[in-house]
Amino acid sequence: MRVTYILTGMAFAFSATILYNIVAGQITDPSSEAYGDYQIYTEQPKFCDGYPAVAYETFYPISRAIMGSALIAALEEFPHLLSPHLTDTLQSSLELNLKSNFTPTQSFYDTAYGLSTSFVALWGGKNLNLSDSGINVTAQGNELARQVIDNYDQYRTIPEFNSVAWLTFTFWPLAMASKYLGDDLELGRRAPDLIGSIWTDLAKWYHADLNNLAAPISRGFGYDLTKYMHSFGLLVWDLVGHEHSPYYLLHPTNPIPRVTDFTNGEHSVNGTAFIPTIDYEPQNLTAWLSDNITIGAVSLNEVSAGGPYSESIYIPGAIQWHTGDVNNEVGYINVYPNETSMHIVASPHLLNVSLPNATFTSSFQFQVVAFADGHDFDDWNDATGLSVKVTGRAASNFSVGFAGSLGGTGGSAIQEFEFWNVTYAMASDFKVGDVPWMVLEVY
Repeated sequence: MRVTYILTGMAFAFSATILYNIVAGQITDPSSEAYGDYQIYTEQPKFCDGYPAVAYETFYPISRAIMGSALIAALEEFPHLLSPHLTDTLQSSLELNLKSNFTPTQSFYDTAYGLSTSFVALWGGKNLNLSDSGINVTAQGNELARQVIDNYDQYRTIPEFNSVAWLTFTFWPLAMASKYLGDDLELGRRAPDLIGSIWTDLAKWYHADLNNLAAPISRGFGYDLTKYMHSFGLLVWDLVGHEHSPYYLLHPTNPIPRVTDFTNGEHSVNGTAFIPTIDYEPQNLTAWLSDNITIGAVSLNEVSAGGPYSESIYIPGAIQWHTGDVNNEVGYINVYPNETSMHIVASPHLLNVSLPNATFTSSFQFQVVAFADGHDFDDWNDATGLSVKVTGRAASNFSVGFAGSLGGTGGSAIQEFEFWNVTYAMASDFKVGDVPWMVLEVY
């Protein structure tokens, strides 16, 4: 990890003030769910009955570890610039950070949280005096890192597959671990390999001409990577330049051609992922990428609909294509994750969706891009630039409603993306035990 710093005079004084302000905003109440976390913004009120600590609303559990790793970077990179008082302040904040991370109220539920937390713990075990805390942070950090590494070694991917906005929180702690932990700790020893392997896997799913990753996407904060800012786009930009990146890595042997041109031609990709607290069985990932179309999918059987997060950001299946628009518009047809069990498979030209545990109220829902020219979508003939043939065992008729920023019969926009909601109900002769299915064949 190579970093060039320019930090002198007033710039350093300003940076020191920022660090002091961050630490001053740390929550020090042991009874608070946000204990050890940091304010989201300077004017944020203290938590109380009228303003409770609510995870992912008024505080973010992962920020405890992210801010901790940022403080570690300051201590590691700028020891000659930090005053003794500021050094002590940062170290004290990290000690509280670690104590709070390993209280019974905290839980470990994803790779990014696990990697960030384990890195801070392992660094703290090597560099801080925590003997009076009653917590063996090195043992805790090693165990958490072990869970992440074991999961990756078994399934060769991370549970947050193809989640562009989440990659920073995976690569950042791995890069920090590689640089600061050393080979005597497993996370430090394995970090370079994990970075390379994850990047290589991502490159298989990336379509450089569409500037998008193929589905499935476990955390999609948008439906077209060229339309919003995300860390994957910044990483690709840094590697190969803005003109080859999605708008808005450390890596192994030369994956760069995969992110500059669609040089590998038509190909299929397969993978497996597993989240112990969510999945009843491993998820099977499939994708097919061609010159102008990608189809991606995941078969899942999970505790709740929407995968590990929520229906709004989980994309278990999708078709992407160039619409032919002069501005290189990318069209998409997403499968909405409204069932706990969905068998979705991608193969050449086909997206196959079936519902193993369907009931009378089940439905197939597809989110179709709101085309840039504003034309209505009444049926599949209106999918500009794509030929769509639909077959299956569901109601032959379907409903179409627009989901826009100002509403519509299809609902509301998701993550500021408007779309047409296409819904197929169960067939009139559906019986409990039947497995309804639909196939979208596209050219």
